[in-house]
Amino acid sequence: MSRNPTSNIHEGAEYYAGDITSKTCVSKLLEIIKPQVIFHAAAPLAHDTSITAKGYHQIIVEGTESVISCAKSAPSVKALVFTSSALVARGHKHLDIDESAPLWEQNTTDIPPYMKAKTLADIIVREANTKLDSQGNGLLTVALRPHGIYGTSDTILIPKIMEVVPQKWTKYQIGDNKTFHSPSFAGSIAVAHILAARKLLESDSIPAELRVDGEAFFINEGPILFWDFCHVMWRVMGVDVQKKDVVVVPVWLILGIVYVVELLFGIFTLRQKRPPAEMTTFGIKTVVSNYTYNTEKARKRLGFVPVCDLEENLRKCIEWEFENHPEKWKGCKLAGKK
Repeated sequence: MSRNPTSNIHEGAEYYAGDITSKTCVSKLLEIIKPQVIFHAAAPLAHDTSITAKGYHQIIVEGTESVISCAKSAPSVKALVFTSSALVARGHKHLDIDESAPLWEQNTTDIPPYMKAKTLADIIVREANTKLDSQGNGLLTVALRPHGIYGTSDTILIPKIMEVVPQKWTKYQIGDNKTFHSPSFAGSIAVAHILAARKLLESDSIPAELRVDGEAFFINEGPILFWDFCHVMWRVMGVDVQKKDVVVVPVWLILGIVYVVELLFGIFTLRQKRPPAEMTTFGIKTVVSNYTYNTEKARKRLGFVPVCDLEENLRKCIEWEFENHPEKWKGCKLAGKK
């Protein structure tokens, strides 16, 4: 279900127009398709500056509450798998943290409204977990926390990094490239959702210490240096950046610039609008800080084993961009192609 299901249409799938904040709309859809499992991944783009904090709260938090309420009232629904985010974990020093890490507090003022809403929704989903009774009534829930999702049809990460090639900025990097990130290929994340759904439906036959209902799981493909990830992508596009040619821009300089930008933006818009993510201190910190997550719990309980061929996955993403937005990538080509 989507408000406007006209893009990224896949053959074999059925699409329904609707609004998850409307219980009437959600309930009618559940009556039609009678699902056992709901995969709840609906959310606006994380850094959409046109959406207010209230808008994020309405869609992510109130929308999640609506879906849960309707799911509990639908006889067919037994389980809900929620697409959360690794960034619900508090702070910017995420070095191999696990699911016991504290989450952002709702009174925090220096994080994007998307993260605040996602954090609250993550909590709501897990607290809504109710074991099925003898009549099959209840709702088993789980929250999956991927980081840095990329794949074909991506409108955020892949295009942003690709754009640096035609702009001829590939030799510049912020910081000394000593911080790791944990990218997540969309295909691996989809597999994790299926695994989670199966485990929820099999809950009665699973030992208590291995059950997944009411739990959260970090999902990713393992750490890689942030700028190494970018260099792999650019190499696939035929631009092989050598270390000797890299120009390192100090982190303190960039943070100082974006701090001033945020300050002026707040003054001239009366704090009614936000600057683009790449021009915020939070956005810069996500580039120069460690964001790695321990996936041992997901491996043990879900059976999650990431299938990671980074260069091949990025090649597929870039090919999709070239094929679907040729006017944007004139002059660009895949390495090895004429």
